[in-house]
Amino acid sequence: MVGQKGDSTGNGLYSIKEVSRQTGVPSHTLRFWESRFGEFLQPRRTPGGQRRYDGKAVEAVRLIQSLVYEQGMTLAGARRELEQREGVKDAIQQKEMEIILSEITELVRERLISALDEPKG
Repeated sequence: MVGQKGDSTGNGLYSIKEVSRQTGVPSHTLRFWESRFGEFLQPRRTPGGQRRYDGKAVEAVRLIQSLVYEQGMTLAGARRELEQREGVKDAIQQKEMEIILSEITELVRERLISALDEPKG
């Protein structure tokens, strides 16, 4: 879980130094990982160009850290794992969307049939 401190604006964004302190991943490694895991790890930038990590980015750091340091994956292997997880998540979201659309279609069909069956008077 991400700490509650955030940056001085209180908006739940963390500097690279704060993320490094929270995760134990050195700042230079975080910058390197941005170049290797860009679509998964994209901290926001202040107008001055400083990185600000939100909770999602910190979670990505922790996941990459686990895959590389704890599970012993190469960076390429960790990237494949993240891509696979993202693909599974996309497939689940697609399936959920199909179910919702099917339910909406059935509701509309029932309403149309009901409206057509009402006596005209």
